[in-house]
Amino acid sequence: MKRKILCFFLAAMMLMSVGCEKVGEIFGGKPLQLISLNLSRGELTPEFSSDVFDYTVEVPNDCESIDLFPQVGKDINMNIDAPKKLSVGQNMITISLSKENSDETVTYHINARRLASDNCELSGLSIGDIELTPEFSADNLEYTLEVGNSVESLDIDATAVEPDAEIKIEGADGLELGENTVTVSVTSPSKLYSKQYTIAVTKIDDTPWWMKEIEKGNDKFLAITFDDGPSRHTRKLLDILDKNEIKATFFVVGERLNTYSDILKDEYERGHEVANHSWDHSYMRVAWSDDEKWENINKCNEAIREIIGVTPTTFRPPGGIWIKSVRQFHDMNVVYWDVDPEDWKYRDTDTVVRNIMNKYGNRKIILLHDLYETSVDAAAIVIPRLKDKGYQFVTVDEMLQIREYYRLLEEQQEQQAQQEQQAQQEQQESSRNEE
Repeated sequence: MKRKILCFFLAAMMLMSVGCEKVGEIFGGKPLQLISLNLSRGELTPEFSSDVFDYTVEVPNDCESIDLFPQVGKDINMNIDAPKKLSVGQNMITISLSKENSDETVTYHINARRLASDNCELSGLSIGDIELTPEFSADNLEYTLEVGNSVESLDIDATAVEPDAEIKIEGADGLELGENTVTVSVTSPSKLYSKQYTIAVTKIDDTPWWMKEIEKGNDKFLAITFDDGPSRHTRKLLDILDKNEIKATFFVVGERLNTYSDILKDEYERGHEVANHSWDHSYMRVAWSDDEKWENINKCNEAIREIIGVTPTTFRPPGGIWIKSVRQFHDMNVVYWDVDPEDWKYRDTDTVVRNIMNKYGNRKIILLHDLYETSVDAAAIVIPRLKDKGYQFVTVDEMLQIREYYRLLEEQQEQQAQQEQQAQQEQQESSRNEE
């Protein structure tokens, strides 16, 4: 009897000296429960306890997944069912435990709540090749923009900081002359917050004045040009041009600008076109290499740019000595003339006037030289005469545009005539077949 009591006492002491886990091992293995549960992001609510089976965890919006680190006892199977990517809001994660050769299961539930983002800022905003004023900044909500008459819509590329944010663009199509308002609205992924960027778009009528004149039926144009200056007679000429309210083109010689830089500024500031006539009026014969030619031309370009801040786009070779088929050289238009009164030869006002009036014609370029006072006096006579005949004076750059306009127009008319002729022939062929 005493021996039985002693065995019972020892068993009781053993039970008191081990935990529940040891008890489980003694009477059928470890209990079916999690020993611990840790997460890579967020804190469990409530704190983990092996006998609590439902938890929640909040993670920030930038967290698309969380890593679980559960621990279980020996001989316990564990299965984790979790979404690969957390959605904004509720996401259910389950941890199921089971024992081998047993129908007993235990399931822990973790509700992972991914917080909605309230970020509704743009990370970028661009409109083709058009520059915003001021430059884009995420914390600036107002911009201005000026576009030409030909722009009917804006190709806006807007990107949000949050990839899931909603972007809505309004007012970018059907732009009208004058003031237009374009809005770029950004709504946060949570749909709770939004921000609106505003672009004030001014659409100006930049149709060239000469095109408007053509549309009105006034299609007679002349360009008057002056070579070899500036000179002491140029300012008198500028006053004559102002009196007649016309613009001319001055093909200047670079080395003369050391003496007449103030006159060059005056030409430019009065709205005339300044063009390149070489550095020293050297005849650029065929024997010259392209590098030699460009060195001379560019030296003149640099001198002009230093004085007026603008680089010419047009070049006239001295004496017209050039390869006639070459109309572009280093991105510069190579321009000649159509009417040469040989003012440099005669130096007689009446003769120069007569020669111009005998040779002028629509869309022609007149050559004169502001080195000679007789040429300046001749300009004072022929300009009002030609204006009385309905001619309007343009710069060389404008004349090149006008000529291109008519070239394209004639090409279009020719294509249209060919299409009409082809359609007529097809109709006649169809009629013959019907007969």
